[in-house]
Amino acid sequence: MTGLWPLLTRLGDSSVMLRTGIVIVAWLLLTREWRWPAWLIAAMMLTVASKILYLGFGIGIAAIGFRGFSGHSQMASAILPVLLAGLAPVGKTARAGFVAGMVLALLVGVSRIEVLAHTPSEVIGGLALGYGVCLLAGQRAATRWREAPWWLRLAALLVTVWYAVHFVPAPTQGLIGRIAQALARGLPATL
Repeated sequence: MTGLWPLLTRLGDSSVMLRTGIVIVAWLLLTREWRWPAWLIAAMMLTVASKILYLGFGIGIAAIGFRGFSGHSQMASAILPVLLAGLAPVGKTARAGFVAGMVLALLVGVSRIEVLAHTPSEVIGGLALGYGVCLLAGQRAATRWREAPWWLRLAALLVTVWYAVHFVPAPTQGLIGRIAQALARGLPATL
């Protein structure tokens, strides 16, 4: 598949966003800023749990086509605003970087619908989780991220671009499916 949507969908893949997130999280933890990393991890765990519930136990919301939060949308909307705010100079431009990251994440979410990977409800849920991370701790994280050495902020951008262009999808969906099936087989039949 070629075009803009597949390229945008790559950007949200965990093979890209996890690497970018690790660079940012490492800096934040070095500066004793733990809130954004903690909320990011919580959102990721909730996303994985929603997928396990559906893949292992068939628990979803059929009326709205919800089978689990879109991980691409969740990761992009939590990480891209902080990444782009950190690349901008301080002041209003930094806020513009934050907003640009939110808009880019929204486009990643739309791409998931366009490539038929998720339903609108799954994308909206994933975006809500990621934007929630940003609302709870993203501004503070972006401020700290802007204090990182320029070369580290540039490295995070280059990591993002490199892995989006030289794309190899992460095997997360298959791994989550295997975990879900193993959990489903190991739990009592009454669940």
